[in-house]
Amino acid sequence: MSVFQEYLPHERAFLINYYNSRNFDDEIGFYKSNNFADVLEYYINTYLLRSLAKSKEQKLIVNRLEIRKSKQKAIDAVTDAFNKTGLPGSQGRHNNNPNFSKLNDKAQEEAKKDDDEIHIDMRDYSLTTDLISTLMMKLLHENDNSENAFDDCFLIGKILSNLGKLDHFECMPLIAKEMQRQFNFDHIGKFSAQYAVSKGAIKGYYNMRKQIYRYQQFKKPYIDEQKQQHESDEADGKIKETEAVLDEIKQTFERIMDDASWPLELRAFIFEKKVKNDLMYGKSGELAR
Repeated sequence: MSVFQEYLPHERAFLINYYNSRNFDDEIGFYKSNNFADVLEYYINTYLLRSLAKSKEQKLIVNRLEIRKSKQKAIDAVTDAFNKTGLPGSQGRHNNNPNFSKLNDKAQEEAKKDDDEIHIDMRDYSLTTDLISTLMMKLLHENDNSENAFDDCFLIGKILSNLGKLDHFECMPLIAKEMQRQFNFDHIGKFSAQYAVSKGAIKGYYNMRKQIYRYQQFKKPYIDEQKQQHESDEADGKIKETEAVLDEIKQTFERIMDDASWPLELRAFIFEKKVKNDLMYGKSGELAR
């Protein structure tokens, strides 16, 4: 699959063109008004949005030596674990585990490879393109529900949630501000059905924290600074700008958690997302710090 995508990296273009063919009106130059009469069509569109948000095709220029060091560290950890558990009797709990032995053998094979033999899946070192970020923001700003018999709050919530999955740092501060605006607007409007917009903004907030965390922990350390120093510095600047907005949202969430006048369902939802992310990433200052 990775080899196929290496030679045909047009997932983004295909998904955008397919989505536009279904929803864009060439005569008026805008996206068509929402129509949720066909439930299947609605779910197809929302699935396309989720797939677009996960599509990352802006490849970073990586330093193979640093990746090699990282892989070697992982190999050493596996070998060390095998040596500690490969003890006689009941102490060696992995002695009779063929899967663990295979993992150790595979680690040793990787350790013998030269740098040029290391396969790098560039999907692990790629970012969201500006085309996808522009499209997702355009869908939110140009959303037209005037001719629709159904409420569009669930669609808006899904768009907000998927916007948080993007790591195109140029647009990230604007996306964070849009999440903040939509969350505040939903509160002023006495909340959407089942708090769909507010929950979408909350999901988007934590998704964005995760994208920043993953970039800083798993992508940035392997960027070739000599070839991408300017881009890396710009990304750091945009991340700081984004985190300033996210910190404001975080303070809002903290006030909501302590305010009994807010709906219990919404407070419980914030608590659930916070606990889940703390368990996954540790309490390192709300994921990113």
